[in-house]
Amino acid sequence: MAHILVVDDESAVRDTLARQLSDMGHRCIEAGNGIEALERLHERDFDLIFTDVMMPKLNGFQLLDRALPYLKGRTPIVILSSVDESDGIAAALEAGAYDYLNKPVDREVLERVITEGLRRREEMIRLLGRFRGRGGPVPEEALGEREEDRAEAPVDQVPAGVPAVREERCTLSVAPPEPEDEDDDEVGPRTFWQTVLGWLKPGKAA
Repeated sequence: MAHILVVDDESAVRDTLARQLSDMGHRCIEAGNGIEALERLHERDFDLIFTDVMMPKLNGFQLLDRALPYLKGRTPIVILSSVDESDGIAAALEAGAYDYLNKPVDREVLERVITEGLRRREEMIRLLGRFRGRGGPVPEEALGEREEDRAEAPVDQVPAGVPAVREERCTLSVAPPEPEDEDDDEVGPRTFWQTVLGWLKPGKAA
């Protein structure tokens, strides 16, 4: 049996996930937002955390940013979101999430993620040792709302409205080929990699 923290501002979603986890034999504690989740983590250690992204007061990405320095990898955090986009998945994993699942979560997928997440937890505990503090791993000074928690994200960020976790992002910017470099027999839309490979053809080098 694992002790799992379920964080979501929608009670129906929390109840459904908690019921699934309970049917699997796990014990669940619920939190309605990131601040409540930090309070639960101040009270006790958990084996696994499932958290929504879009929540009031403190969202899932902010929870990651606030909690990870104290969890030190011992407690895997799985992001839950209804946004099925590669940018959101990449942002979650870059921020330190163990995995990213789309809601509603398939039971078989849920069981697999829990099994692998608990295995990861045991590996980290074997390397770092168990948490040895009073109460939970998150100290009292990490609790409470802060002014920066309410800062709005760039409008083009995905998922929309989620504050940036990293101040700088490295992006690849490549200028398109000159019109005369295009082959006459190539028509229709081209993907990024098709374009790059086209530039690498013999005779294309500058």
